[in-house]
Amino acid sequence: MDKVKKRRTKAKLRDLKGISGYMVSTAAVGMSVFQLYFSTFGIVDTITFRSVHLMFASFIIFATRPFGKNSPGNRLSWWDMLMVSLTLVCGVYIIVEWHEIVLRQGDPTNWDIYLGILAPLLVLELMRRTTGWALPLVCTGFLLYTYFGPYFPGQLAHLGFPVERMITALYTSTEGIYGLPLGVMTNYVFLFILFASFLHRSGAGDFFIQLSYAVSGRFRGGPAKTAVIASALMGSVSGSATANVVTTGSFTIPLMKRLGFNPETAGSIEVASSVGGQLLPPIMGAGAFIMSEWTGIPYFKIIAVASVPALSYYLSVFFYVHLLSLKLGIEPLPRKEIPQVWPVLKRGIHFLVPPIVLVYVLIRGYTPMLSAILAMVSMVLTSYLRKDTRMSPRDLLKCLETGARNAVMVTASMTGAGIIMCTVGLTGIGLKFSSLIMSLSGGNVLIALFMVALASLFLGMELPITAAYITCAVLAVPALSDLGLPLIVAHMVVFWFSMDSAITPPVCISAYAAAGISGGHPMKTGIGAWKMAKALYVMPVLMAYTKLITGDFWDAIIVAVPAVLGIFCINIVWEGFFLNQIKPYERLLALVAIPLLLYPNYYAYAAGLAVFALLSVSQIRAFRKAAASPVLNEEASVKSDVSG
Repeated sequence: MDKVKKRRTKAKLRDLKGISGYMVSTAAVGMSVFQLYFSTFGIVDTITFRSVHLMFASFIIFATRPFGKNSPGNRLSWWDMLMVSLTLVCGVYIIVEWHEIVLRQGDPTNWDIYLGILAPLLVLELMRRTTGWALPLVCTGFLLYTYFGPYFPGQLAHLGFPVERMITALYTSTEGIYGLPLGVMTNYVFLFILFASFLHRSGAGDFFIQLSYAVSGRFRGGPAKTAVIASALMGSVSGSATANVVTTGSFTIPLMKRLGFNPETAGSIEVASSVGGQLLPPIMGAGAFIMSEWTGIPYFKIIAVASVPALSYYLSVFFYVHLLSLKLGIEPLPRKEIPQVWPVLKRGIHFLVPPIVLVYVLIRGYTPMLSAILAMVSMVLTSYLRKDTRMSPRDLLKCLETGARNAVMVTASMTGAGIIMCTVGLTGIGLKFSSLIMSLSGGNVLIALFMVALASLFLGMELPITAAYITCAVLAVPALSDLGLPLIVAHMVVFWFSMDSAITPPVCISAYAAAGISGGHPMKTGIGAWKMAKALYVMPVLMAYTKLITGDFWDAIIVAVPAVLGIFCINIVWEGFFLNQIKPYERLLALVAIPLLLYPNYYAYAAGLAVFALLSVSQIRAFRKAAASPVLNEEASVKSDVSG
């Protein structure tokens, strides 16, 4: 708990009052208005759009996140004001001088050099204040590697780049700080984060949670299953694992604990469920937008092929939760606490309109930008269908402010990811990493996938998921493509492997957030979430070896159904429980079924399903025998009372 409290203190925002508070609120609203206007009617060049966005974000970050624990908690320090001023200088300079900078590429002036050194340092400080030390240190490592290339051993060595060349790439071009990741943030991600703030403010978040309770509350482990469903609904829109944990976990974790789950298990269920929100269309965090921009593959195609694997992930977590509920004897919610489906729908069915509009506009082939804006407009209009959900002008302003405040952390991470992409492009380390994987794997795809997973495990520690994906993708995608994987498969594999950055001990940021709510141990919570999220490692392998995302819908279903059952068998072996405590020969059956259900072959699928059927029949018979035996029932009742 001490560690949790320490992280809470570190992440605490300033409580600004008076003029400072009004300035930040005004800047946040102004940032949202700026984004909305120039995403619809306004016309502005790329560098101005990205630079102004970064200036807004920098002011909000420096104003609301203190430099250190001794910084004032209710006002800006002189150091913060200096940071804001320097950021404005760097941003305004690049806008005013852009035309001249383009004409003199390769011949930087003194001001280009001075500000080109300052700008990356400011970005590193932005990342430190929002995400901690990990991402700034990774970026610093790449910058040092770019400059000191000749001093590295073996294949890692390169000619090195002088400061002037690094500045040209990082600051006075659209390759570094103002590169692709920040472009994706300004064009797409910000609008969807803003849309999520409209959903939360309107009460749609509470509606989704209540609907989840109404659907799953009558079953065993109802609150745990509610966490899975609600996190899927919320995460598919918000696209942030940690935000998802805090939003739905504040409701589901206390209820899970009350019904018998220990704090660590309750927290790990919420974390595993929330991480999947990054995988589930239509948002997928920022990954779908970056993937689309990076590969040239239409956005709608990416979210279409991602749907079946994402649903398979949630099914695997749902089955694990059901297994734990049976093992622990968790009963359904009391009937009086379960909301009825129809009254819940009647009160909030209009909240389903914005997501439907969002998906419909995407299906019709329009841009994600337009779909997000129309979804927000529909959110405001439909709120007036009920008196208690109508959004006042004050509510609208609060949505604009909250959306910008929530987006700035992503902006800092995306800008840092631009630094990484730029240095990888300059040094050619991506190709060298690709060559290393090719040589060590001997051309074997499975070994290469294991190495990429291992790399994502270390590179992803404490990095935000989007930054982890970009860092791994620039290094690993060329190698996977050289091994014959289609481009979309290579990117999706890396994207899925990068998800574990949120649940990988000893860092596991989302697990710390869940532990803060549950009161459990953060490491045990992270390990529990890692156990439940095994599909993060299984599905990418199937993507590489099957038509899970390259075939049609039925090709994907034929692979996904056995895969989910195979993961369920892993859970059975791990927990030693199915409908009852499993016997040694039943554990052996589950062990035999696992490779058969996961091996990409129709005959193997048939054999695996047959073995799973035998296991199920054996467990059903034992379950019925136990239910029919008064002695066993009495012993089970006593055992349940003792555990309670």
